[in-house]
Amino acid sequence: MKMTDLMPVEQWLELERELFEKFNINAEVVEEDGKRVTNKRLWCNELCKAIRSSDKGTSGICAPSGQEFVRLTREERKPFIEECDICLTKINVPVIVNDEVVGAVGGCGPLLEGEEMEEFMVQVTMGMKEEEVAKLAETIPTVSQDQLDEIKAYIEKRVADIVAANA
Repeated sequence: MKMTDLMPVEQWLELERELFEKFNINAEVVEEDGKRVTNKRLWCNELCKAIRSSDKGTSGICAPSGQEFVRLTREERKPFIEECDICLTKINVPVIVNDEVVGAVGGCGPLLEGEEMEEFMVQVTMGMKEEEVAKLAETIPTVSQDQLDEIKAYIEKRVADIVAANA
């Protein structure tokens, strides 16, 4: 089963837009292998946008974290809140139908209050100057643990409703 067996791409895109607007995260819907269902990106910060627009950034920062998140989704089969390799927050809720993980809904991009982003890793991986990374980092939203828990609970409810209505 694929995510598009539950809903068409357009409806998944609407969900991504809803999550972006409601919570200011880089929302995404992915298949069980981590491949995005939609091709539209809404960015909650300029740093993530810069990283994802670069092969160096994608392969050196996002892909390793993404692979770990796919592994966690497959093996743990439960929602989680983790950090990517540069310490930004990732929220992930698996979509499970008939005991099969078919994909996940979630988002990334904010920084947990009190934490620091790994600016040096971005500089080295991307070949960017410290000032440039710092300027882009200023656009990163911060969130509290309570807000992250609220986002995760909201996504869990939306996923449960989608599975119940379409499975």
